[in-house]
Amino acid sequence: MFGLVNTAKAATYTYTAAVGGDPSVKTNWSPVVPSFTVTSSTYNISKSVTMGANWTVSGAGSKVVISGVGTIVSDGGFTFKSTGVTVTVNNGSALKLIKTTAADIGTLSAAGGSTVEYATSSFQVVKNITYSNLTISGTGAIQLISTSTVTKALTINAGCALSLNSKLLNLNGTIAGTGSITGDQFGASIVIGTSAANFGTIYFTSGSEYLEVFALANANANASTTVTLGSDLTIYD
Repeated sequence: MFGLVNTAKAATYTYTAAVGGDPSVKTNWSPVVPSFTVTSSTYNISKSVTMGANWTVSGAGSKVVISGVGTIVSDGGFTFKSTGVTVTVNNGSALKLIKTTAADIGTLSAAGGSTVEYATSSFQVVKNITYSNLTISGTGAIQLISTSTVTKALTINAGCALSLNSKLLNLNGTIAGTGSITGDQFGASIVIGTSAANFGTIYFTSGSEYLEVFALANANANASTTVTLGSDLTIYD
């Protein structure tokens, strides 16, 4: 009696369909992807793609690499899942997560010059990694789950907020946007370690203008850095 043998082998796949196409469609890749469960495979995306269905990459040891002008947008209520898989966002590339949360992503690696954007209108947790550029553009409850660091620009769009959730946020670059940071009295902390002459204006959410630690660890030696408060702030010791 003969059994079925899975002949799919690890390979490197390149997204070749049109800009705005769906990466979950196997024929949008070259060579055609037999299954997104094949182990140790690499999926290269150098275009802007928008998911038209849930997309799960689950092959152990596999990688999703976003490079060049590549952008993955998990839009339209669809979830991008890569549990156990490494997702790398290279310099100049972007990953925009609308429904996907940190729990859906295995290992996220954001290279210098890359951008990761959290854009949900519901609940979303921010992966606890070092970001180059981090953008908060969703109006939902977006919060840290552990210590996070932003080395270049943290942008919080108008009407949006990032909750510290009693965690530490290291800001080593600048801040932009008129959105706010939601603090608390139970460990929420911000350490500004920028070398920029003008850090920018930081706003706190009305009713949550509290931090346990607010420190300026100037990385620019003897040069001064200007940090502007756009709202009230109370420090709880």
